[in-house]
Amino acid sequence: MVESRGGGWQPIRKLLDYPGRESQETTENRPCKECGREFEAAVTVYALRSGPRVIGPKQCPECIERLRAEEAQRVAEEAEEAGRALLVAQARVREQWVESMPRKFWESTFESWQGRSGLTGVVRECQKYADDFSLEDAHGYPSLWLFSETNGLGKSHLANAVAHRIFQRWDGDPGRASCPVRYETGPGLLVRIRATYDRGVSGLDTEERVYRSLRGVPLLILDDVGKETPSEHTRRVYFHLIDQRYQEDLPVMLCTNVPGERLEDLLGPATADRLYEMTQGGQCHTLKGKSFRETRFT
Repeated sequence: MVESRGGGWQPIRKLLDYPGRESQETTENRPCKECGREFEAAVTVYALRSGPRVIGPKQCPECIERLRAEEAQRVAEEAEEAGRALLVAQARVREQWVESMPRKFWESTFESWQGRSGLTGVVRECQKYADDFSLEDAHGYPSLWLFSETNGLGKSHLANAVAHRIFQRWDGDPGRASCPVRYETGPGLLVRIRATYDRGVSGLDTEERVYRSLRGVPLLILDDVGKETPSEHTRRVYFHLIDQRYQEDLPVMLCTNVPGERLEDLLGPATADRLYEMTQGGQCHTLKGKSFRETRFT
């Protein structure tokens, strides 16, 4: 914008665009504003009412090239720094997710499983389950059922290894991150829900709030299922929990020492029927062998 003779402001192109306007392409020697050296520049001379105006470069070609290179390097360095900052922020999020799991299993990964003998097929299935798990949309993903007759074969380790592998694969926006896995034990969950019935203790969750906290999580791990006493309360809790996952078409990873017929008695027929469908026809991965806890100290 330039100020007109009559006052007020108007676009410079209007000043340049008038009948009889003339321009001339020529060259002239002019000092570089960056390095001070004179260089021959191609310029355009406009014949304006107020007098001739010369338009042309203010830096020599060498300085223009250097400035472009410096700007490109600055942009690249800023992008590299932003990339490093993003990786650090993502690592912090993953670390927080790991710390939301039981402390005992913070190191329970597929890598730390190395050294244990046997169970190669089950471990491979668990790895595939974690690697194929969609971090974008878990709806429709099948549930996973691990069973062993005895304790100490590594079901909890493998369940947490699945969680670790899913955490490791995540590379999203730290500002919008939401933990994709929730770990619960069956007995612990029932104790927490029973505690909500104590009206005399302030600050406790409501039962509905407990269910709501588990409803939308992409993968819910239910460990140690079967150590509870079968009862109408147990069956009601498990039905509500599994049914809301069934309705949302979200998976459950179930770890238990209870075989199918006894599991149905614990959970109730309706819940067991839903799990049968969620595990693609009741596919169960069985762990066999000696307790790792026993062999570890012998």
